[in-house]
Amino acid sequence: MGAGSKAWLNRHVKDHFVRQAREQGLQSRAAFKLKEIQAKHRILRPGSVVIDCGAAPGGWTQIATEIVRSPSQGLVIAVDLLPLRPPIPTALCLQQDFTDPATVQTIRTVLDRFQEQRRLRQLARQRPPKPRQDAGPTTISSNQSKSTTMPSSSETQQSLPPPPPPRRIVDAVLCDMAPSFSGTKAIDRLRTVALAESALVFAEEVLRPGGSFVCKVLQGPETDQLRQRMNAHFKSVMYEKPKSSRSESAEGFLVALGFGQRDMAATGQRSDVEADGGRQ
Repeated sequence: MGAGSKAWLNRHVKDHFVRQAREQGLQSRAAFKLKEIQAKHRILRPGSVVIDCGAAPGGWTQIATEIVRSPSQGLVIAVDLLPLRPPIPTALCLQQDFTDPATVQTIRTVLDRFQEQRRLRQLARQRPPKPRQDAGPTTISSNQSKSTTMPSSSETQQSLPPPPPPRRIVDAVLCDMAPSFSGTKAIDRLRTVALAESALVFAEEVLRPGGSFVCKVLQGPETDQLRQRMNAHFKSVMYEKPKSSRSESAEGFLVALGFGQRDMAATGQRSDVEADGGRQ
């Protein structure tokens, strides 16, 4: 092991956030970065639908499932070519390439099923309560019995509202991916931004109006260009350097809020979230 590797290992072992992650059962110290971003921007809420791109080893996925209460209320889909070890049972883990069109189609199928399950749960809550069992017997006259017929199963199905058409329901796309660093700053910046751009393309396909996008970047002119592109599609884009990110690292995060709302503001349209009074 070289001197540089030994120094990194020694620093890693003594790292405060590494110790905290181990004590709290988190799969990586990176979990604290998402915690800080969440505390400031509240990009996730109970019931949110989240996709974590490049999720391994799983620190961000763990935090996201806790916040959105997946899978009972929300849903977290973790996508990575590498497996999450150990797996996170409260997330749907896909060992696939999120840039592959087949993966996007798989995710859309999962989201359609989740949306339908959510719709059925809402219908179940809206049904009137069953009559009390202690109300005593009900007397029906012979004339009433002749005129009263039970609805058929087909009539019952017709009385239910039709399922809504497929729509974008993803509230947030997260990307904490980093390439294998070469040691050449310019090359590492380009590779990191390339990963962030691929996640942005993916986010633009699946995010709902008003959704959020968070990606890792390295400070440099390439990040400024990426931010300009994001500004064209999001209401606001901010640069964040969490305290849990090592001070000597050039790492930071772009946090984009209000997907599609900049375009809507220009045309006078309102997003689904704004129409619902800000509900997520």
